[in-house]
Amino acid sequence: MSLINEVITVVGSYLALILIVVSAINIASSKWLFVWLRVKTSGGRKLLVHVRTVTQDYFKAGTVDKGFLVFKDSNKEERRILLLDDCIIKSGGVNNIYIDDTKSCVMKRNLEAVGGFDATKYNDLYLRALYKPQIYDNKEKILFAIVVVTLLAVLLVGYLVYANTGRVDALYELIGRMGSIKEVL
Repeated sequence: MSLINEVITVVGSYLALILIVVSAINIASSKWLFVWLRVKTSGGRKLLVHVRTVTQDYFKAGTVDKGFLVFKDSNKEERRILLLDDCIIKSGGVNNIYIDDTKSCVMKRNLEAVGGFDATKYNDLYLRALYKPQIYDNKEKILFAIVVVTLLAVLLVGYLVYANTGRVDALYELIGRMGSIKEVL
């Protein structure tokens, strides 16, 4: 039993040391390590977003959606920024993109910021336009009303014919007799 206890102690010590080193690297690199691992394991669907602020830099995982970079900033708000040509940099085995937080824009390879806009406001407008209610044209409403009224009229006529089937048969007999009377006269 003593050998198993020693093996467990040694393995536990090494695991604790590895955990402390990985945590220290993650803290020292502004949480870069775990974000990098998330981007690396995504298989190219995500980008490593390096957001440069006035006081500090931070890293987030982002995706490309219809020509826009979509990621959540440090305040957990979704941001949507227009991508430019030649702005994605491949380093560390993943695709990186640099964002200037003060101008709210993508930076080129030479770290020059190009034009900016309010990404939060733009994202709100984009989502508002995406989920806007459908407005039907008056012609479509009139056509729909005509179809409904026609269906109701057909159903009403069908019911009246079904309810008065005996009377219709008697009418056919009467017409048949009248035709034979005219032939006799």
